[in-house]
Amino acid sequence: MKSFLAVLKIVKYFNKRSPHNPTLSERYQQCENFQTNKTMIWIGAASIALIAVSLICQGAKSIYFTVNGSYEKHMTAVFNVILNIGIGSCLLLMPLAFIFTNDKIYRRYV
Repeated sequence: MKSFLAVLKIVKYFNKRSPHNPTLSERYQQCENFQTNKTMIWIGAASIALIAVSLICQGAKSIYFTVNGSYEKHMTAVFNVILNIGIGSCLLLMPLAFIFTNDKIYRRYV
């Protein structure tokens, strides 16, 4: 009889610790992990946009000078201005990542 009760206690212990019934701290940690993943996805998207704009502008500059075969200072300045505008626009996406992921900030500004 004692061994049966011991088995029941062991089963009850492992049943409490099963992933279907997490403790309060485990549920809180899962919620925090979800919020962190959401933030990291937005920051990653903004970083990818920044890299893509930079590569497109630099690639267009290289193709233009390869096709034309001449180096012109004013065209270099135009490409640099376009690159700076593109990078600046992408850097503006970084605060948006925090606005869309933080509920309090989102309710306040949107």
